[in-house]
Amino acid sequence: ITKETLWVCRLAAQKKLRMNMELCAWIGARHNGFDAFKNLGTSFPELDAVRAAKYCRKSNVQLNDYLDYLAELRELRMDMRDKRYLQPRDFATAHADLSMRVSHVRYHNKDTAIRKRLQSKAMDEYTFSALGLVLRPMVSGGEIVAEGTAQHHCVGRYVDTYAEGNNVLCVLREENNLKKPLYTVEFGRDG
Repeated sequence: ITKETLWVCRLAAQKKLRMNMELCAWIGARHNGFDAFKNLGTSFPELDAVRAAKYCRKSNVQLNDYLDYLAELRELRMDMRDKRYLQPRDFATAHADLSMRVSHVRYHNKDTAIRKRLQSKAMDEYTFSALGLVLRPMVSGGEIVAEGTAQHHCVGRYVDTYAEGNNVLCVLREENNLKKPLYTVEFGRDG
């Protein structure tokens, strides 16, 4: 038994939550587990924190990731009572899909600026194909975020700078498989 396990047990007792020592130990053993469990109760008082913790343990989901997921559900005004949303069978896929939807909502206003840039002649020089490869500028904030998610890198953070004209973000694809991510390319203002 660790001090973190005891902290979780004490919190559960204070909140009158019925939790066994095994679940308390699991939460206590997670990185920032105590804080995440405490935040779960304060940020989402309408949810059953014990049931959420059991789901996370069973699905091998970090409590902090689950908190992010719940915040995205709330941001999109999705039904937080629906078990399909609260306990998805494939958490990683559900979280990635939800994150993409949130990004589309957040970056919707940036898409207008991106479309204006794409309509300018200056962006034409970044569109070409050669040797079976196609390079083209990205067309929306959502596409930028989706590219970052698919490639496991941080290009999704550059939506603002791209919309403001501070860089050019492109995708490089094979001509015979335009949907499959290959590389992401960033050009600075100087090309």
